Amino acid sequence: MTKKEGVGGDTKKIYRGIEVGDTRKGIEAGDYVTTDKKLAQYYAGRGGRVIEQNVPSSKLTAGETANEFFFTPDKTSLDKAQQYFKNNPTIKQYVSSPTQPSRMNKQQLQYKRNQYALCLKKVVNARRKMLKAKSELYKYGEKMQKLEKELLKYKDIELNLHDLLSI
Repeated sequence: MTKKEGVGGDTKKIYRGIEVGDTRKGIEAGDYVTTDKKLAQYYAGRGGRVIEQNVPSSKLTAGETANEFFFTPDKTSLDKAQQYFKNNPTIKQYVSSPTQPSRMNKQQLQYKRNQYALCLKKVVNARRKMLKAKSELYKYGEKMQKLEKELLKYKDIELNLHDLLSI
């Protein structure tokens, strides 16, 4: 893809997932970004945060999927993006360089977008199930703690009875 192809418009809102502990304030040159806020949240991970920024479309270089890009405001960051594409065998089959046109036709691109959307839905559903399971586990943990406290009471009663009977 060319720098502008598939981005559209003069400016684009981009998002960057930031993991816990990273103190950066903004999106930096060479960062891998997305136009999908939910995807950025996924990349940020649990406890992470998402930063957003409006940038000119001409400063974005196509990434691995239809809504992932490299933020390339200067030559150095563009070179870094090109090096990434050059060294990634999965991407080589579709794009020879981020500054050259994609070999995928519109139908293939739409298929990839649909596959990506389905995959993202599966990830979101899996995370929901995981959170629900953790919630259930937490509830059972609370019940277990209550039962353990009750058991300790009965053990105390048993010890008291044993002491009374042994006198």
